Amino acid sequence: MPRAPDSRNACAPRRVDGTPLDEHLTWRLHRLNKLSDKRSSEAYAREFGLPVGEARCLAAMGESDPLSVNDLAARAHLNKAQASRAAQGWCPSRPARPMHGPLC
Repeated sequence: MPRAPDSRNACAPRRVDGTPLDEHLTWRLHRLNKLSDKRSSEAYAREFGLPVGEARCLAAMGESDPLSVNDLAARAHLNKAQASRAAQGWCPSRPARPMHGPLC
């Protein structure tokens, strides 16, 4: 038998079983991740004047030997396109390298 909606969750999205999504752990973890990501993006912008993707790439590039775009993307938790764009901004005098070769 479906639960009666209460006023707290009246507008919340609902799953097929009628349970409000905001009562599920996975939904709450997703929301926490989004909030954390937003706060870290704001902190990077405020402290360093960088978007979070560029800051992650810069940190990854600074802690290791030259990286390929694939390696940079993996270390910075970005996709290849984001890593490539960020690396091009930090290495403007070098032409784009193949996905398997070092960036800088």
